[in-house]
Amino acid sequence: MLRGCYAFEDTRTPFWTAVLISTVNIALATVCHWLLPVRWAVTGMAAGYAASYGVGLLVTAALLRRRLAGRLDGERLLRT
Repeated sequence: MLRGCYAFEDTRTPFWTAVLISTVNIALATVCHWLLPVRWAVTGMAAGYAASYGVGLLVTAALLRRRLAGRLDGERLLRT
């Protein structure tokens, strides 16, 4: 998805996506640290890390789809 932004010579979207991913990751890691038992905190942080990149993927896909006027073929991308 980021390469699609770079193809349009758009470097701001990947930057702000990275900021969003980092913010979500920090928030989820902090919640895991506070709420989970020590035994499960690291596992929760790993899940939060994956979830934050999932959020980044969805946001970037939505932005790129809007930029492409809806011509982003999500079904084919998921199969690939």
